Amino acid sequence: MTKGNILPVVLGLASLCLGTPLMANTFDDAVNLYLKGFDHCTAAKDALTSGNLRSASVALKKYETLKAQAVGINNTILSSSKRGMDSNLKYCERVATDIEIEVGTPILDRAIEACDKAAANLKANNPDQAKLDYDQFIALKTEALSTAPRLNELFSARSQINRCERLQKKITNFSQKQEALSLAIETVVEESEAYSSLCDSALKNLSGAPLDNKALQQARSAQASARSRHQAVMTETVALAELEKTPASPEKISVDKHLASGDRCMDSLNSSITAKASELKLAQQELSEYASALNKAKGQCQNVQKSAISSATRQTYDAAKSQYESAIKTRNDVNAALSKNAYYNNSDWGSVNNIEKTISALNACLDKSRIHLGALFSAVPASAPAVASVAQKIESGALTAGVPAQKISGSINMLNTAPEYAIVYMEDGTKPADNQEITIYTTGFDKQIYFVGSGDTFRFKSKDFTTHRITASNESLNFSSSLTQIRSRQSREAKVTWPANSLVEIRSDRGAITPAHIANVTSSNYQVIMFDFGANTVSFELDNPNEAATGYLLLPDFDPLVININQGEIKSLAITHNKEPLGSVLLKGL
Repeated sequence: MTKGNILPVVLGLASLCLGTPLMANTFDDAVNLYLKGFDHCTAAKDALTSGNLRSASVALKKYETLKAQAVGINNTILSSSKRGMDSNLKYCERVATDIEIEVGTPILDRAIEACDKAAANLKANNPDQAKLDYDQFIALKTEALSTAPRLNELFSARSQINRCERLQKKITNFSQKQEALSLAIETVVEESEAYSSLCDSALKNLSGAPLDNKALQQARSAQASARSRHQAVMTETVALAELEKTPASPEKISVDKHLASGDRCMDSLNSSITAKASELKLAQQELSEYASALNKAKGQCQNVQKSAISSATRQTYDAAKSQYESAIKTRNDVNAALSKNAYYNNSDWGSVNNIEKTISALNACLDKSRIHLGALFSAVPASAPAVASVAQKIESGALTAGVPAQKISGSINMLNTAPEYAIVYMEDGTKPADNQEITIYTTGFDKQIYFVGSGDTFRFKSKDFTTHRITASNESLNFSSSLTQIRSRQSREAKVTWPANSLVEIRSDRGAITPAHIANVTSSNYQVIMFDFGANTVSFELDNPNEAATGYLLLPDFDPLVININQGEIKSLAITHNKEPLGSVLLKGL
């Protein structure tokens, strides 16, 4: 074999190797290892947000170590968008940048402080001390940029460093009076430019930043810095007087332009800061009101569990039921409001964390209170009219024998607490669309109810910044399954494994996420019937143009109810929980 043939053969073998399942396996292994490191990355972000820089740095080092190990397994993860790798890498790069800047900023602040001392001593005709201060600035600046190179990417840091570096020339040539005047004019030009540019940058950042105390503090800091630049211009009286003698000079034109631009900008920045501060106060007040409402709901929920079962009466049951329903309504209303709240996702606010904890406690309380309310209902002395028999019964109407109804009119009446909704449909040969997507936000699932078919694959997608473990369960079916674990900004598939014509409740291991339901139905023509708040009855009409013979009524936490009704037939059927009648539905076939 000639040398000319060796390279193509080697490349061919390499190409074959890269296309093998082994390469795919190493990719998944590398991603799985990387995701372990990604947990440390999110921990680093949380620690940084909480002000714990040391913990943030330690967590980031753990992330970098596992990332390096993962790249050693398969370095294509660095350029792949599969399994969310591209968004994860970008997210962690931002976290690393934030930590690096947080570490280096205090050092740079000390350097700028030394620079300002040098400038003050130079102005006070003390060049020797100014030189010492300037040398300290150089040493601290070098240390800061060595510790945090990304500081060079910040406009405000770069602007201050450039300003201070130009001070060296002023110190060196200070002894020459004319040079001092020239340098003073140069200072006026530079400081007027800085006045305008710092204000412009602050105004732009404030407009684009999420509303929080940190963004407002940064804007106020930039506002103060811009004012100091303006003051620096105004104190150079000799230079300003010299410029007045040459109104057509480039320096004079530049200074006038930037001072005017800076003044206009400062007016806008001052107004924007005032407006943002007011907006922030209102936002915090709004979240405080949500927190108060949730705490009240938690108190109502806890009161339900204080109702003694041994002495239950219709009055005590009704009072407990009213408090339970009010607590659920408050939780749902607050969750709906928070999902549209622009500030709720800002985890820097302590009120956000308090709300999450309260919702978590309220959800746990509501689970217990629902069980307690059921026990109270069972203990109430029987006085209500008998629930309809499960057996079908023709009561009236002109019966068309054997012909399924083309339309079904129904009325649901619950004896115990009514669920939030019911689902009714006829098995007409259709099925829901496959590939249902369930999105998890910080405030919870994006819907109350999702529809799937037997054997379907559906997908969970996370738009939250934490890990969720999702389970599905149905007590009456004795069904429980761990569907998936999903990390921040990722998606995972799951499969429908529970029986057709039934509901399962899905939950996250994060208590603040309100549970939702997935219905495995045998029709795409289902109808969702919503109960009004506090109501125990609701009516509906369901079209059945294909004259399907069998249908279902599904309610959360109740047994599935089979519907068979012909034209002209009227039936009253029992709605049961674990075969115990707790309501009825009156059906009429049309």
